Amino acid sequence: MNQVDEVNAEPLEAVNNANLSHLPRDLSALWQEYQHGLYGMKPARLFTTEERNNTKLKQKYYRRNQIWQIMVKQSRRGLTPEQAANEIYMVYGARTSVTKIIDCIIKDKERYKETGGFHPNLSV
Repeated sequence: MNQVDEVNAEPLEAVNNANLSHLPRDLSALWQEYQHGLYGMKPARLFTTEERNNTKLKQKYYRRNQIWQIMVKQSRRGLTPEQAANEIYMVYGARTSVTKIIDCIIKDKERYKETGGFHPNLSV
């Protein structure tokens, strides 16, 4: 008689698609990444604390969160994502890269403490 050995199958690990895109081209893509995720990845707004604090993502998430915070506040005021992005571009420049806008927002947190750390021309 032939006996078949049982296969010691390990449960498959769940694929963790909590990741951020390499370089979002504009604020619209950054908002899409936050709300819905890009390229099949998990939306950034749904990241757990553990996922946000992953050493590979922590800095990237922190920096992008500067823009996401502004856009969330503006959406609560009734602005569409396009209007919110346009306000940010009006303050920091329409041709300014996402990276430079984030750098400016971080500097503004120190510069404009009296307005909650936001540029006074942003309606947050």
